[in-house]
Amino acid sequence: MKILVMTFLLFSAHIAGQTKLKLIFMASDSTTVSEKNEYDSIWYSESKKIVEAMERISGMNFIDTLVIVHVVDMPSNSGGPDTPMRLRSSYPTLIKQGTLIHELGHRLHFCLKRRTKDFNDHELLFLYLYDVWLDLYGEEFAQLQIKAENKRSNKTNNYKEMWEKALKLGADGRKIKLKQMIESQK
Repeated sequence: MKILVMTFLLFSAHIAGQTKLKLIFMASDSTTVSEKNEYDSIWYSESKKIVEAMERISGMNFIDTLVIVHVVDMPSNSGGPDTPMRLRSSYPTLIKQGTLIHELGHRLHFCLKRRTKDFNDHELLFLYLYDVWLDLYGEEFAQLQIKAENKRSNKTNNYKEMWEKALKLGADGRKIKLKQMIESQK
């Protein structure tokens, strides 16, 4: 009982430092506890500025209030409205930070009411994600994330091609295209 009360108090104190969007990180097993703690630390110290930058730059607002996040040794995935997020445990710290923001970007899109057949979630995400990374952590960080993401290209998503297309637009072009895409999905 004493352990349960202590856990609740620690959890409550931790949640108090966060934004309206609460993330609860869970280790998949004993081998991912330190990685879970690392994600937890990133979120605890950065959550307010991450949420603020993502909403301000994208023009969208999170509808999630609580997200369960499983830290696992498998590819990251944003999950769904009723499904936990999954974050890869084995990434270096800076890639963990960028990946957390990437997957939150997908969850930010839950505010869009329509998803037409031609809607590409990554195409939309890449119109503001670079600018979020740039705003939060600078050019070197943003370039590191793109380099890491380009390696994740697969049959469904050619990240390298999508990143090249988004960056070629320039900051103003991305803003215009972002606004158009959001309007088409409302």
